[in-house]
Parts: sequence; C-alpha cells; structure tokens
Amino acid sequence: MKEQEVKNILKNLKVGESTYFSTSKDEHKIEVERVFKGLDEGWMVIYQGERKVFSDLDEAARFLSQHWEVNIKKRMQNQYQEMNDLIDLGEY
Repeated sequence: MKEQEVKNILKNLKVGESTYFSTSKDEHKIEVERVFKGLDEGWMVIYQGERKVFSDLDEAARFLSQHWEVNIKKRMQNQYQEMNDLIDLGEY
C-alpha cells in the first residue's frame, strides 16, 4: 500500500520538480526530483547527503517506502511544539 502511494507521487512529479518525504529522524528528509537520465526519465533521491539516481520506478518506490516515515501524531507534535515555546511578552 505504501509503495503504491509512493509510485503515484513519483509518477505525478514533473521534470525538475522536487518533493520531500519525512523520515523517522526529523533532521533528515528525503528529497526526490524527477530528472532525465539520457533520454529516459529517472528520479534523483537525496538522502543523508547521498545522491542516488533511479531509472526504474519500482526500485525508487521500494527505496522510498523503506525510509519514509508517516507518523502523523509525531509530525503534529513537532509542528505545534514551537507554539508552546512562545514567550509571553506581556502587553505592549
């Protein structure tokens, strides 16, 4: 199911367009860009500073589905954590 969802996302990317996938570690994200590899299409995946170019959609989807972490609860907590860190400056 997860791999099929990744395939749909990759198919809908336009050449030169990039998208990001979250991972279990917040400091690492997976960037994916659709590129041309010669005359064929491909997907460049940048993960932990390493670039890989995949020509096969199934292979790219398999790699991404292994590393993609979709934990909505954790993502929401991290996003709204900054709101809890706001300092009350009092009245102006």
